[in-house]
Amino acid sequence: MTIDTKKLRDRHDYCMRSLNEDFDVLCKCADTIDAQAEEIARLREALTAIEQWEVPMVESRGESVPMSVVYGSNGVRDYFRGVARTALSGESND
Repeated sequence: MTIDTKKLRDRHDYCMRSLNEDFDVLCKCADTIDAQAEEIARLREALTAIEQWEVPMVESRGESVPMSVVYGSNGVRDYFRGVARTALSGESND
């Protein structure tokens, strides 16, 4: 029995090339999934902040008071709209 080593090498090269291409595709898929997971985490953080409706404290006349005292309910509404807008735009809340 003789073995055609050229065919064997060609088959090996083909399989290795195919594996490398598959690996590249899988890496791209993983990168996409990671990016989506980061976006979901960012949106979840914003939704949690809105759901909890924890009005931030601000400085007024040297005292720390709830934002609603200084800016009223419209100011609080605008603050939470800003939280949502920032999350939807993909920017950081920092």
